[in-house]
Amino acid sequence: MKKILPFVCCFLLVFGACQSKQKPKIDLKAQIQADKNAKILPTYKRIVIIGDELIEMVCALGDSLKIVAVGKNYPKLAHRKLPLVGYKGSLRAEYIKQQKADVVIADADMLEEKVAESIEDLGIPCYRLSKPQTPKELETYLKELGRMLRQEKKARQWIDTLDYNIARIEKICKKKRKDTLRAVYIQARSADAILLNGTGTLCGLMLHVAGLKNAASLFDGLQPLSVETMQAINPDFIIISKRSLNSLQGRPQDIPQFTTSQAYRMGRVLVLEDDELQGLPLRTGKTSLFICKKIYQENFYNALPLLDNIEINKPAEVQEPKMPRRDKVEGVTPTPVQPKDTKNDLEDLKGGN
Repeated sequence: MKKILPFVCCFLLVFGACQSKQKPKIDLKAQIQADKNAKILPTYKRIVIIGDELIEMVCALGDSLKIVAVGKNYPKLAHRKLPLVGYKGSLRAEYIKQQKADVVIADADMLEEKVAESIEDLGIPCYRLSKPQTPKELETYLKELGRMLRQEKKARQWIDTLDYNIARIEKICKKKRKDTLRAVYIQARSADAILLNGTGTLCGLMLHVAGLKNAASLFDGLQPLSVETMQAINPDFIIISKRSLNSLQGRPQDIPQFTTSQAYRMGRVLVLEDDELQGLPLRTGKTSLFICKKIYQENFYNALPLLDNIEINKPAEVQEPKMPRRDKVEGVTPTPVQPKDTKNDLEDLKGGN
């Protein structure tokens, strides 16, 4: 027994040493959640951004050099030629890993929840921010973004500015009933790709803050705008960006979605400068105040192009078709006309203003 005891002690010592060398398994997801819930977050140095508005806001915070990849091309960062990781169905967790990112900040509409979970399985924290629908939600949105980027002081300044502009809007609307005028915000990439902004959009929130009723409130998110839809909602005002107007080749009078509305016929089309819509969560208060002043104080009216290419209440002339000469058409196969696919245009347009 005495001879066996030294061997047993030696075995226990060796076994204990081996056990001490084995590192305990780390639950990456639990660690990420603990970090995300902490009062002070880590300083992220390699950020992947998914969503145009978030790119604009990170740039406004002065952290653009920390962006190592984006979901899709964005004009403000074109000179850096950043890698594209995709968005919605095209985004994969491995694309994020390839960029050696230490955080992903995304628009919730642009990043699916299951993909976000797979990103966090790799040990990379992923934040999905939903678009705010009320001024209170907008304040929370700004505060959360400031916390992520360790820019709480600047975020607080943004919130204070928002509150100040909202107070000015309320003063203007004090003697007027709110939500009596109905407006719709329209985005366009071409005459075949026109969208209206319904509920759950930043432009819908912008109209609400300005003291207007969103004429497209029955629609969810961004939806294609048809002639029938415009006739149904028939807004008092149409609001559009200069960039969208330019995409119509400067001839809105050729677009039936516009000309069938009372707003267009009365010259109530307010064109906003593009920079008034960039980083909209940041600029909502200021841009809403501008819209409020134009509509409620200045009784805005804009002389629009005449409907020179549209015949109103004039029946089309019926002409008898000419019979083709048989000796000219025999043996000729007509070439079918392929309709233009606008699906991609509409999907791209949904990614930003």
